[in-house]
Amino acid sequence: DSRDEKRHMEKENEKERIKLKKQETIRLSKLVELARKCDPRVNKHEEEMEQAKQAKKGSKAEQARKAKEEVERKAKEEAEKKAKEEKDKALDKKKEKERQAKLLQKARKRTRDISTTLTTDSDEIEKLCQRLSAQQLTDYCDQIEKVADEEAKAKFYRTTLESVLKGDELKIMEEQKKRAELAASLAPKAEKPWSEDELSRLAKGVAKYPGGAMNRWEMIQKEVPSRSVNEIIAKVKSAKSNDMYAKPAAVMQVVDPLDKLKARVDKKLGDKQIAEPDTWTETSAAAAAGAGASSSSSSSSSDPVNWSPADQKLLEQGLATYPAGVDGRWEQIAAVVGRPKDQCVARFKYLANLVRKK
Repeated sequence: DSRDEKRHMEKENEKERIKLKKQETIRLSKLVELARKCDPRVNKHEEEMEQAKQAKKGSKAEQARKAKEEVERKAKEEAEKKAKEEKDKALDKKKEKERQAKLLQKARKRTRDISTTLTTDSDEIEKLCQRLSAQQLTDYCDQIEKVADEEAKAKFYRTTLESVLKGDELKIMEEQKKRAELAASLAPKAEKPWSEDELSRLAKGVAKYPGGAMNRWEMIQKEVPSRSVNEIIAKVKSAKSNDMYAKPAAVMQVVDPLDKLKARVDKKLGDKQIAEPDTWTETSAAAAAGAGASSSSSSSSSDPVNWSPADQKLLEQGLATYPAGVDGRWEQIAAVVGRPKDQCVARFKYLANLVRKK
């Protein structure tokens, strides 16, 4: 046999082997598939494998569910415990408040019974009952019952009442001081007044550098080096545009109704110095009228015209300390001035009418 023939036969045999192997593989696959479908042992084994897989999966889900339920249970128990504690705390606080109220009521009744024998002024007794706590009232009653002499009891009662009233005055003064400090902190800072030389320089600068000029405000500031750019802009905006070039000294006159009102009051009171426009309020109106009223002698305490300078100053202080809207405003102002409420109101109305008149 030649090598070519042998080589050809080997190739043909290899093809045949591959073909037969493929057919055998298909036959065996069909046989296995048929066995899987028909053999009960194989089916049972596959079912057992699937059940084991599902059981393992269900076990993990069950564990996660149980863990979640446990966390929720603990959180619920904690919330219930906290709510119970808060409820018990609120209940205890309510009971303590009721107990203190009963003690205070009992102490006040005891104080009234004891103090009625020492004074006929029921208002004083009520002040004593309202200002002191239950423990303080109890101590007061215990101490006054130990005193045998009626005169000594009356003296002890009077001393206690004076100390209570003095404490009230100190509280009022402290409150007034705090209000005054707050008003002072909120009041705008007074602007440094412009001199005639600065106004003249500013007017010249405004005329020299009209609107549209490059770096206009910086160039004007060089004409008035004592002022900042912001101050110059604010001053020019508040000036009368019609008098900008005609009267340099009048350029900076603010167009404001309060200025006109101030000018009328100045003329009426003989050019007395009054407050600046930014502080022209009820207090400045009182100060302006007080400047004219202080020059005349006081005639009677009820006359709203003739007030002493000291009373006028106290009225201004009261108006500044207790602005409009404060509860019991005029009662507190009257306490500061030391005059009845109706006199303080009449004085204020007189001052307001004086300012309104031309």
